[in-house]
Amino acid sequence: MIRPVGRKMYHRVRRQHVPWLLVRDEAGLVEVLRKPSSRPRMVVLCGPSHAGKSTFANALFGAFNIVSSERIRQRLGMSFDHSRPEPAVWKAFARQKAAALRCRLSVVLDACHLSPQARRHALQGVAKRYEKVFVLFNPRLEQVLVRSSSTGRLPPAEVERLWWVFQRNRPTRDELEALGFDSVYVMDHRAHLAGSLPGLDSPGPITSRGAPGGD
Repeated sequence: MIRPVGRKMYHRVRRQHVPWLLVRDEAGLVEVLRKPSSRPRMVVLCGPSHAGKSTFANALFGAFNIVSSERIRQRLGMSFDHSRPEPAVWKAFARQKAAALRCRLSVVLDACHLSPQARRHALQGVAKRYEKVFVLFNPRLEQVLVRSSSTGRLPPAEVERLWWVFQRNRPTRDELEALGFDSVYVMDHRAHLAGSLPGLDSPGPITSRGAPGGD
């Protein structure tokens, strides 16, 4: 189920406004993104650790080239440590992205992208012919802690720290429009969504395929 957000803004700034769509059914969004397109897609995932980004990226495998910071760490025999810079990880990440772009492949960037600088870097080198899609994961703290307990990949204190970093640095409409994204999908599974993210309006009419329409 995908809901358009802030629909009245289409009338006010139609040429500049980037549609934000609320997603309650991840499988529906996977279906939308896997559909053939005349333009290759660059999909940037953003959210705290254990928000479900890698699970979502894996569902797109085959239609997209996945560039994953966690897979690179595993290949290099590294584990995440926020106290240490990771130049080797991010150099490999940039090389994989550049190789996919040279081949004009559709790409999913599977990383947290918690800072504005990281989100700017995500689009570096991306040609105008690409459709630029931003997928924002906004889980509750309890959800990421439960997921982390099942994987054991990071200690709970670190998972909680990253969640709070995300809360302080969540992207805004103005930021993503300035970066040139064509559309934004918000994965928010909270019961009361309106007002849970800065700048989000109440949901508009429901459409099961992500296009404006009636119930």
